[in-house]
Amino acid sequence: MILLLFLFLTTPLTCLDSENNQPTYKFAIVSGVVDVANATTTLPSVESEDACVDKCETDANCILAFVSNSLTCYLFDYGSITAVSKNGTNGTGEAGTVAFKVYTNQPACDLNLQFLLNGKNYPLNANDTTKDLWKIDTSEEGWTISYGTPPPLICGNFTYNRPYPDGCNPECDVTMVQVNAIPGPLSTEYNNQDAKNWNDCMYACHANLACFATYFDSTVGCRWWNIYKIWFFNRTEAQDMQGAHMAIKIPLSPVSCKYTTEQLLDDKYYLPYNRILASVRRGFFRMRTTPKYYKFSAYVDEKFDYKFTFTGCEFGTRASATQTYNKQSGTFTTNEETLMCVGLVNTPNITQVAANELCHEMDGKLMTERHAAFINDGNNCPGSYSRIELYTLMYPDYGTKVGFNYQNQQGFKIWFGLEKESSQSFKWQAPEWSIVNGETYKMCSSGLPWNTYVNET
Repeated sequence: MILLLFLFLTTPLTCLDSENNQPTYKFAIVSGVVDVANATTTLPSVESEDACVDKCETDANCILAFVSNSLTCYLFDYGSITAVSKNGTNGTGEAGTVAFKVYTNQPACDLNLQFLLNGKNYPLNANDTTKDLWKIDTSEEGWTISYGTPPPLICGNFTYNRPYPDGCNPECDVTMVQVNAIPGPLSTEYNNQDAKNWNDCMYACHANLACFATYFDSTVGCRWWNIYKIWFFNRTEAQDMQGAHMAIKIPLSPVSCKYTTEQLLDDKYYLPYNRILASVRRGFFRMRTTPKYYKFSAYVDEKFDYKFTFTGCEFGTRASATQTYNKQSGTFTTNEETLMCVGLVNTPNITQVAANELCHEMDGKLMTERHAAFINDGNNCPGSYSRIELYTLMYPDYGTKVGFNYQNQQGFKIWFGLEKESSQSFKWQAPEWSIVNGETYKMCSSGLPWNTYVNET
């Protein structure tokens, strides 16, 4: 009974150090492989892993404790270790449990290892946090440790730990937000940048007005995307990045310059005009975080008028609506209640399930055929190819010319939002988008003879 009471009382106390928000030394525990040849202290046959960690905690010069599977304890002082390998990476040394000493205000019972072991500096002396620093970085093979005083931060050096002391300075009004992510769907239109490492790649994107997002790994090198050319970033754990890096360019305001990294990507809107090329004057974009993606969406404001893009439609889509003709004035008036924003997205070999998911992620639905000639065969059934007539551009344009009066000689397949219900009848995902006009029109398909007439109602 006493033991149960003791456990009940001490379990929450391990997190009380977070309540005063003052950093203290704690230990980030991982499994790994360590070359023990340069260990400062070796203690054979310790009672437990905790006993080894306790030894490091009481030694002011110790920055890492390692307990082998045979319960031999190795302590490493400042400057004595530079790398820890992940299990299964053929690292040189013994396998066991690694305890990194970190200086943080995070609660000991809930340390964020992804954050603490990726680009953070720690002081040897808590009374002087500017000298005798060591830095832990995540690498493809595991973790690296470097030593020395880091260079002064300029715009935070685009590190994860925001806000920066100089983050609201005028020269920092465009930042690169580093994310644990890889390019997601609809991101195949990229450019290549000559860069030998991640820092060169990221700063090249920052200096390039045309660059909106950039990615680097040792296999493909440095790639970057224009705005409106990448819509999804697949979220990934730091330990699964395998040495890869990715960053998104964000134009800041006097308010957003004070945000944390999470806040910058948590359903926020930004004005890119004059700070990211290809951005339109009255456009803005939105960044959201979901369990699967960081998502980019683009919009135009209520005064925007550019070619076929109507007010209320996202950038990169076209409006579809009926119009009423006034015989006296000879003018057409758009019927706003019938407005639908249409976007054709070219994604080779995509399945219906994946297409449906992406449309919903982009705040839309798979299309409904609205009326006769919205999408038809152009009276060209006997030919070797058909034609799609639709007042919208293919976007992103991967070289396939599909649009009003363009012809696709290979034939182009489009997923529509027509699905079979449990009753075995078919239903549109968005029946409200259909315009029932009672027209009858010719139709040609594999299931109907030429010149078959179909009543749309």
